[in-house]
Amino acid sequence: MKHSRAFKKNGFKGNTHGFSIQGPFATLEQMFKQLDTSIGFNIELKYPMLQETEEEEMDTTVIEMNAWVDAVLKVVHDHGIESGRNMIFSSFNPDICLMLSFKQPSIPILFLTEAGTRPMQDARASSLQEAIRFASRWNLLGIVSAAEPLVLCPRLIRVVKETGLVCVTYGTLNNEPENVKRQADQGIDAIIADRILKISRAVGAVRAAAAEVDNSKAMETEQAAQNARAKLLNKIDEADLKIEKEAAKAKASRTTEAGGDGDGGGKGNEDGDGNSDGGS
Repeated sequence: MKHSRAFKKNGFKGNTHGFSIQGPFATLEQMFKQLDTSIGFNIELKYPMLQETEEEEMDTTVIEMNAWVDAVLKVVHDHGIESGRNMIFSSFNPDICLMLSFKQPSIPILFLTEAGTRPMQDARASSLQEAIRFASRWNLLGIVSAAEPLVLCPRLIRVVKETGLVCVTYGTLNNEPENVKRQADQGIDAIIADRILKISRAVGAVRAAAAEVDNSKAMETEQAAQNARAKLLNKIDEADLKIEKEAAKAKASRTTEAGGDGDGGGKGNEDGDGNSDGGS
């Protein structure tokens, strides 16, 4: 415990009291057994990168990465997958994401990135652009980015999503409803925040406004369709009326011609009769 970051920085950890442990940490296995299966898990695997171990002067004796990932996966497969619980993996460490991708294909993986908000030696973790490239190349579900760049330039959310990745953000900026609204307007998939109720109301307002706009557009579209149908029916009626008029006109013309032919025939008969009589 004395080699942990929190203990070296503060002289204690959250669950210590004096020189004794106040309460035990909950294990992943206990969480699987005690929480209802309807509760989904975002299992974040925290394993320090080389830069972090040097900056924090961490103890060099650590659990080997491959063995550690195997231990986590064993618990997940023994107690999580068979229960049908919804789960995702996430990690700031790109090598952990790679191992998870190689070792199991069934649970989606999100790559956590600080998106250039602080210097990182590993190029894959150095910027939002590199995070997008890394996640796309290794077929990860998406990225979880620090909120700062996406709040300053919300259009970047569409850049992420156009690559086929899920886009999520985290950070204190997500505790402000206005920042969440800016991201929601650009189609952010999810946010990680502390003030859940306050933010959920803000997101609900954005969704309600979007639904109202969609309904308005749908009504306009339906009205336009009705107008188009009405114009089409009017044109059909006009065409039918024109055809009826032409048919009536043609019929009247034929009737007139038929009447003229009948009169001429009558006169011929009379002349014939006269000639016959004269011969007698």
